[in-house]
Amino acid sequence: MTLLGKPLASAVRMSLAAIGRFVSNPFVNLTTGFVLIYTATSEIIDGAEETGVGAEHGILVFGIIHALGALPEVVHGFEELLKSGEEAEDMRQSQ
Repeated sequence: MTLLGKPLASAVRMSLAAIGRFVSNPFVNLTTGFVLIYTATSEIIDGAEETGVGAEHGILVFGIIHALGALPEVVHGFEELLKSGEEAEDMRQSQ
């Protein structure tokens, strides 16, 4: 016995798959990292007169790691785009 009907269960599976693709997208991860870096840096600058380590310092480190983790995939994607553009140009020139 299932709690959800087949159409609803299928829709839930499709939604979860879409969410999974979104959160594993390197451009989303890179953007998220940059947003974390920007907001944490802004908080650190605004609270420069306060002493001690706050949560914003941890968020800054997490943002840097998040952005750096996404960079190899983004660079690889750009390299593949450039390579395919060069191949297309070579094909046009050979015709």
